Amino acid sequence: MRRSVAVVTLAVAVVANACGAERPALESGSGLPRVAVPGASDSSVSDGPSVSGSVGQQSDRVTVRLAVPAGWSFDPADAGPASISNRVMADLLFEGLTSLDGSGSVAPGLAQRWDVSPDRLEWTFVLPAGLKDGEGRWISAADIAASLNRIATRGSADQAATALTAVSGWVDVMSGRREAVSGIKAVDETTIRINLDRPFELLPEVLASPAFGISIERPDGSIGTTGSFVPTAEPTIFRSVSSDSAVEFVQLEEYDGDVMPVVTGGLVDWAVVPPGELIDDLPGDVIREPLDMRLGFVVRLPDRSQRVALGALLDPVVLAGSVPGLSALASPVVEGPSALPGQVVVDAPEGRLGDAAAVAVEQMRLGGVDADLRTSTAAEFAKRVVSGDAQVFPAMVVGGTGIAGATLRFFAQGGVDDPVGSYLADRSSLGETIATSKDPVERAAAVKSLEKMVLDSGLVKLVGRWEVTVAIGPRLTGLRQRADGTLDLTRAALA
Repeated sequence: MRRSVAVVTLAVAVVANACGAERPALESGSGLPRVAVPGASDSSVSDGPSVSGSVGQQSDRVTVRLAVPAGWSFDPADAGPASISNRVMADLLFEGLTSLDGSGSVAPGLAQRWDVSPDRLEWTFVLPAGLKDGEGRWISAADIAASLNRIATRGSADQAATALTAVSGWVDVMSGRREAVSGIKAVDETTIRINLDRPFELLPEVLASPAFGISIERPDGSIGTTGSFVPTAEPTIFRSVSSDSAVEFVQLEEYDGDVMPVVTGGLVDWAVVPPGELIDDLPGDVIREPLDMRLGFVVRLPDRSQRVALGALLDPVVLAGSVPGLSALASPVVEGPSALPGQVVVDAPEGRLGDAAAVAVEQMRLGGVDADLRTSTAAEFAKRVVSGDAQVFPAMVVGGTGIAGATLRFFAQGGVDDPVGSYLADRSSLGETIATSKDPVERAAAVKSLEKMVLDSGLVKLVGRWEVTVAIGPRLTGLRQRADGTLDLTRAALA
């Protein structure tokens, strides 16, 4: 029932609506109302550790201290690939219907098994009898349906919400036309059924993402957890539900503003280091982890030669220097004739992506193109992208667990978040393979071919890759940052 998260071995594709988060902030997000703290009589809670700087150890089990920003999001749906603290905590506190084992294969999560109809359009997930959340309260199929429905209500500017557009009625809720997803039904207390408008074989992998961890919203506004750790009476301390776990407690050190005093003072065992900080003298280990997230510019001009020529004006080194944490990415050379457009408008959301777009506009102007920048709110920008009004715009290229569905948007031709519209008509056969093949190797090869097709078309110019720097303190050994942004605690031990 516990999650073991590994990296999904899929190629990546452009996620246009990921830009709706305003900026690829490594620490961001607003959460659900409040954490549900079990009462002293609840059997799921220990008597509570005595807290004085850190939680006391019991036998050989350890406490892991994590640095998180003040006001960190308790909402697993905020666990995008750029929100590392949210992603780590969502992975520890919430469990999805499915999970991924150590090899990256789909395994049971909250659901003990699932079946799919012959036409691959109806998926039935079965929960074990007596399933409880972190408060010791029963979890029903209706609770899970409500949790998934809440993600759809986050709208078309949200990464997690746009990952499941294949679910019947999902787009209606995402766009505000309906209040409940028609394709998600609680059949009985332990059975939930998901109906699709089109085959989508990656559904179990998407549901295994930390962003799709099931959160149980109670009538009093509290939130029930479903993962490996549960709340205690102390709001910054969470206890393992497994007596076999090497880690007994996770203790949070919340910081407001600068995290470095917390790191250099030895107050934590794990922290995200902001871009540009000096790291040579930090205690313990420093891990530079390239995120499965790149910056690209989508160029939706009808003429391929103009797309190629405009993309050639973008200098990855200069653009990477305009965004903290972004390293320049060598872009493949696109062959073919090129002819610059006379005039373009570059759309961008406010924030860091808007800053990168401003630099891109200057590069276009230096190349002889009359380029104008139009910045707007995240929501308005997302609308312009979805409607097709935005011709040239920055986009995050995302892959890995949690965005498995979003990586494939190029095959959903004409979909609500289709970033390239009619300019890539030849993608349909690859899209069919990605959506319907039961062979993960075949699907991965099709995604790779699709990405190459997109780059060769000039529709996307890649300019940089985001990197996260994580400080691991010297007090513990065995802490490891996974490539998908989650934290592996299975081998944690006192140094």
